[in-house]
Amino acid sequence: MSSSFQSRLRVVWFSGALLLLLAFTLLACAPKTAPSVSAPRVAPTQAAAQVIPTATPVPSQPTPTAPLTADIGAAKGLNEAVLMNGQYQLPDVGAVQLENGRYEKKYGSGATQVNRVTLGLSAIGDLNGNGVRDAVVLLAFNSGGSGTFIYLAPVLAQDDTARQGTPQLLGDRVKVNNLAIQDGKVVVELVSAGPNDPLCCPSQRSTLTYQLEGPALKLLSEVKSTTVPRLTPRPHPRPPPQPQPN
Repeated sequence: MSSSFQSRLRVVWFSGALLLLLAFTLLACAPKTAPSVSAPRVAPTQAAAQVIPTATPVPSQPTPTAPLTADIGAAKGLNEAVLMNGQYQLPDVGAVQLENGRYEKKYGSGATQVNRVTLGLSAIGDLNGNGVRDAVVLLAFNSGGSGTFIYLAPVLAQDDTARQGTPQLLGDRVKVNNLAIQDGKVVVELVSAGPNDPLCCPSQRSTLTYQLEGPALKLLSEVKSTTVPRLTPRPHPRPPPQPQPN
């Protein structure tokens, strides 16, 4: 074998060895990547049921009735004199002590700033079926202005006293013609302002019937009748002029 051929063979071998060494070096220096691990599959679970809160029903409470107020005297001696000198309770006024059916009290420095309460019609009879005589009264309230508010108030006999029940407003400047207790019911005949009436001049006739419910009066019926006729004054005709004497 010639020396030139051996020299070429050594060069080829050396080149191949060098390439293999370079390849191993590159493989050793390459970054190692961690094997990818797939996330474990979780078997689908049944969705939790949605919880809807429910309100606990609250038992209905009875509507409280207004308490009885104001002693007006001994039930055994219930009469017109006791009613005219009793103590009553009215909205926006408070306790009212009547003397001979009247009450007055100033509430300001003005001459007209006076609260006035007057006892009107009254009727005596059994309102709650216990065999004891009760009563019903009309109370007129005026605070110095043009309005006069009429209240209907029951007077209930309890134990040895008679106490006022809850007052019922009938209206402003109504005219009560009759007040009676019939078969345990309160009957009121009045004249109030109609749809086209000014408050000063009512013309609508009505009959109201109430029944005692607790300490208050409950309206059972309202019957309206023909309005009160109004008389319009007619002008008097002027006499014809008299001829003047010559």
